[in-house]
Amino acid sequence: MLTKIHCLNMCVLLKELTKTIAQLQRLQKQVNAINQEINELKNVEDPAPIDVRTLEDEVANFDQKINELESKKEELSKKVDEEKRQLETLENDLHNVEDRIRMAAQKLDPYREKLARIDSEMERAKQEFKHYQQKMKEFEAKLADIRKRHSEAEKEVEDATSKASQICVKKIRTRRTAQNIECEISHIQRQISIEQRHHGDQDEIQKIYLEKRERFESVSQEVHQLACFLDKLASMLAERGRWYIRMRDSLSVILRCNFYRHVCVRPCFSGQLDISHSQETIKPMLQTDVRNKSSCDVVPSSNSTRTLSGGERSYATACFILSLWEMIDSPFRCLDEFDVYMDLVNRRMCMDMMLRAAEKKRDCQFVFLSPLSMSQLQITNNPNIDLKIFEMAPPRDNQRHSPRDRSK
Repeated sequence: MLTKIHCLNMCVLLKELTKTIAQLQRLQKQVNAINQEINELKNVEDPAPIDVRTLEDEVANFDQKINELESKKEELSKKVDEEKRQLETLENDLHNVEDRIRMAAQKLDPYREKLARIDSEMERAKQEFKHYQQKMKEFEAKLADIRKRHSEAEKEVEDATSKASQICVKKIRTRRTAQNIECEISHIQRQISIEQRHHGDQDEIQKIYLEKRERFESVSQEVHQLACFLDKLASMLAERGRWYIRMRDSLSVILRCNFYRHVCVRPCFSGQLDISHSQETIKPMLQTDVRNKSSCDVVPSSNSTRTLSGGERSYATACFILSLWEMIDSPFRCLDEFDVYMDLVNRRMCMDMMLRAAEKKRDCQFVFLSPLSMSQLQITNNPNIDLKIFEMAPPRDNQRHSPRDRSK
């Protein structure tokens, strides 16, 4: 750690020393250039005498330049002296650091010897470790071979005991010889072969039974999975039907509220929507408040769209379309010839209602087409709406009549 710190300090001092040497060389070059300029100025030959005053002015200018150069020379010489002093201090610091490094190296010699001995011991230990590791592998291979032979022997014993247990579950101690037992086994095997010729092979029958059983279990499992899937699908369909009914009812309520809000804008006029999902019909039920001439009472009268006038029917249709727009929330909303059968009052009220709807939905674009002029409505520019009115040019004389009329 100390050697690293000393090396870092020495590197820093060497960098500073190189910087000061380079700066000293630059200053020396500047001093040499100034001396060269002074010598050149001194060696300049005087031209032929022209005028004493001009010569005096030139002498004064040269004296001033010489004084300036001498002042610069003095400053540079001071800087050179300072840099030399700094160089001397840095060289002294460098000598001190080198002495410290030598002392630290002398102290590290015994540690180096110890480290070399430890390295040699480590190499010897590694070689021994490799040798014993190889021996361990050989021992493990022998142990695995012994375990394998032991497992094979256990399997042979288990096979023999299983075969014996098929004949007799309990162990029977007997004094008979192995020949007598083999004769009895051969007699039993002959009886088994006779039975197999009459009834079939036992292994084939058992194999067929196992195949049929596996097939039955797989089919029953598939049937159970399909039944679970059908139950889950039925529950999902029921939940989706309930969700559809709730969504349909909520949309119907929103449509009724929007229609009622738009219809009530017109004075003495109200109404609601009769929505039947079973019959798939929508019937607007409108009410007009009729004032009695003899009294100031207001008598509501319920009418359908068939008994309304053309302007009231167009107004109700516009209210219904606006309520549908608000429920669908489409970005582009176009309406064509909505005010054909309206009078001026209904047109103004309907147009004000459309503009209020456009002011609330600034992120949507509304396009209204009308064959009538908008000058009578007196629509003013609203700063909250980007309102633009486009009027088509009137038809020319040759286009006012049909081709049949022109032929006549």
